[in-house]
Amino acid sequence: MRLSLTNLAENANLQLVNSSGGIIATSALTGTASESLERLLAAGDYYVRVYPNGANVATNYHLSLQADSSMLDFPEVLGTAGNDQLTAVSLKVV
Repeated sequence: MRLSLTNLAENANLQLVNSSGGIIATSALTGTASESLERLLAAGDYYVRVYPNGANVATNYHLSLQADSSMLDFPEVLGTAGNDQLTAVSLKVV
């Protein structure tokens, strides 16, 4: 799976998290540099976290995900993902 975070106006970071909340990988470059992660994942549920680097920082961004479509089970409600693990939408790798 490849994740890309681009078009940042402010500094933001990118994380890939497992279903237990454990951090698998983090991209935390400085400034408005694009962030990216690439990992081979076992079957399971995963979450992508985008978070600001600093207090009172907000930015628009473009998040893209590339993967073999036969490996992913995307929920139809992907656009309604929340801001924490309770309201997040799982990216299920099958």
